[in-house]
Amino acid sequence: MLDENNGLLEAVEVSGARAFLRVLRHRIVQPPESFSADFEGADDIRRGLIWLMRQSPSRALDYEDDVAPKTSVFVNSTRWNTFRTWCDALGFGQTALSVMAQSKAGNHIVPNPSRAVVDAIANPFGDALPRGVQLPIGRLVQFLRQELPVLPGHPSATYEGLIEDEDNALRVIGLALTVAEEMKVLTLKFQSDPSGVMALPDSQHGETRYVSTVTIEG
Repeated sequence: MLDENNGLLEAVEVSGARAFLRVLRHRIVQPPESFSADFEGADDIRRGLIWLMRQSPSRALDYEDDVAPKTSVFVNSTRWNTFRTWCDALGFGQTALSVMAQSKAGNHIVPNPSRAVVDAIANPFGDALPRGVQLPIGRLVQFLRQELPVLPGHPSATYEGLIEDEDNALRVIGLALTVAEEMKVLTLKFQSDPSGVMALPDSQHGETRYVSTVTIEG
């Protein structure tokens, strides 16, 4: 990846493949204008991620059944297949297991930003969250929306023609935080008299989990 400095192109130094992927994800998901007025970014991938992050993670998405009837972001199945590869590589989805897809499991993808969320917590581009102290859950969600602004709730996570679905707005975030807790990256808790409570849909059990605080481990 290159940066322009006084008319000269300079390569961004990275320490390895994971660091390269981290910088690549940052360049793709951030609004282009946050880098420069003439930075083009990858608008088609970013719009695809914005749409995907509003879908339920409990369903493996098939182009013909779940994508083409709902959005024109992907103009054909070829674009969808290319997007699936990018989505998986950037940590926002995973190829469906056969148990979730009745046929052609490899052509389905499940919305799941867990890998991107865990990496953003561990290696943020902005200020890191403090470790070992209880934080309001809203602070973590706001942090994630700044680090990964294709997640629902960020002002730039929209495009013309996007159909908002409030029922799914927090589902992928709820899944990612549940996975992060299972990985012992963080601990979620509910206090009996909290100042702020967030209802996070639990895609694994089909229930709503009420959370007020989070502790980042490590």
